[in-house]
Amino acid sequence: MGYREYTPHSQLRSYIDAYWTVQTAAHDLPVPERILPDGCVDIIFNLGTAVAVNPQLTMASGGTYLVGTMTRFSASMRQPATSLLGIRFKPGCFTAFYDLSLETITDRVIPFNSGLITGETVDINELDKLLLDKIKTVPHSLLPVIADLYHYKGQLSMDRLAKKHFMHNRQLERLFKQQTGISPKAFANLVRYRFALKHIKEHRAGASLQDIAFEYGYYDHAHLSNEIRKYTGLQPSGY
Repeated sequence: MGYREYTPHSQLRSYIDAYWTVQTAAHDLPVPERILPDGCVDIIFNLGTAVAVNPQLTMASGGTYLVGTMTRFSASMRQPATSLLGIRFKPGCFTAFYDLSLETITDRVIPFNSGLITGETVDINELDKLLLDKIKTVPHSLLPVIADLYHYKGQLSMDRLAKKHFMHNRQLERLFKQQTGISPKAFANLVRYRFALKHIKEHRAGASLQDIAFEYGYYDHAHLSNEIRKYTGLQPSGY
């Protein structure tokens, strides 16, 4: 019960971060959960009872939904009798399987025809085969660009990034919005915050917030604190 992750086929691991499930029993109490932005896109199959995502959307039983790239945290309650199965695509990799621009889906959850349902249920063991059949070559793939942003921990100017990958800035902007849903600058900021937060978690007593802020290119500790609060809803002291 609870949350579990599963490793995809070796040929899919460059594109898919994980398959995941959330299972709760009918007698379980609601549990608060906070989902943080990670640059990924998810397809979710609701195999249980209806799940309220927000006041405007409820994921119907048997429905399939697409979760766009998040730029802020999501706070909700994990309800009893929940049964969800998800595919978490690595940043920039959703378009290796689907011809759909993600620009209008940022911070949204929408109904989605995934083409992966073969019956009334979704078997996690079948997802590998179905996705291997769907994968395609994407022209102007952003994967090397995204890998660079991770290598530099988000601290790379957009001019330098574009020149390094033989693109114009406008082309870089367009491709990022199509394949991730957000601008390259917004994605770099997301990567930088995640590295800084990881550093804070791993060095709670070993480094000052000011030192961490400078290491990751923030003006000062207040700037870093504001960024972490924007993405997570918590102060750095909460970690």
